[in-house]
Amino acid sequence: MDLKTSFFGYDMEIVLGRFERLRKILDQIDERKINKDTALNLFDAITAEPIRRRLTGFNRKSVDAAFASIREQLVNYQPQR
Repeated sequence: MDLKTSFFGYDMEIVLGRFERLRKILDQIDERKINKDTALNLFDAITAEPIRRRLTGFNRKSVDAAFASIREQLVNYQPQR
């Protein structure tokens, strides 16, 4: 199995891309380039319904719960710099 393209039945490129974008969002908050409201809007855009439908390898409730947990952490995130 090629882990770069498939892992537990879903496309890792999609998932890795989302987490890379989230990391970039957190970096921008740290650098004070964007505020938390903008960051939350970006996060909501990269975890929108069409993206969730493409994550077919996991239970839908699990995916929703994971994104909700990450969003909550983003809401509570304090800049590091």
